[in-house]
Amino acid sequence: MTAPPTATPTAPGHRDPAVHPATPAQLHWLEGELAHWQAESLLAPEAAQAIRERYVASRRFTLSRIVLTLGACFVGLGLIWLVASNLDAMSPLTRFLLMVAIWLGFPSPPRTPSPG
Repeated sequence: MTAPPTATPTAPGHRDPAVHPATPAQLHWLEGELAHWQAESLLAPEAAQAIRERYVASRRFTLSRIVLTLGACFVGLGLIWLVASNLDAMSPLTRFLLMVAIWLGFPSPPRTPSPG
């Protein structure tokens, strides 16, 4: 498997329309699909190379991601502070239900598809 190309710095506002940014996970998926298509003789090696050259690895770190991450951290700290400051005033059943609600509120980690 070849390493995905990386984005080269260009002048602002001048982007090659034939080259598209993609996350490393998307490029990994694309490499797997191209290999399968070549193995099934659906795609010629030259066509696969042309497809690979249309995508470059990029990782965007935007202001909205920073703000959302900070907001999530503050909400989490606020919940911990709320529970810690009122723990003695809660009945055992309320404590249990609150912990179950928090536990159910956390998303499960992403599952990787099984090969086959």
